[in-house]
Amino acid sequence: MNPVLQIDERPDLLPEVIALGKANRATLGFLPEGAFIDHTARGWILVVPDAEGDELLGYLLYRVVQDKATITHLCVGGAGR
Repeated sequence: MNPVLQIDERPDLLPEVIALGKANRATLGFLPEGAFIDHTARGWILVVPDAEGDELLGYLLYRVVQDKATITHLCVGGAGR
């Protein structure tokens, strides 16, 4: 089983997160790159790398407001399907 990590544990995956989000914006909706960076700074992105740790399988981007979490994006790449 692949680990679920906070983005701060694998900040090198942020460019892949952004690319995967852009590739799927027709389904997910538009989210500017700055929003990904802001969510990263807040620790609001979870990533799942492949078993070797080289490739991003998917990510969950969320936000927390008034102690309630809301999913903004849940996206799985081609390798995770």
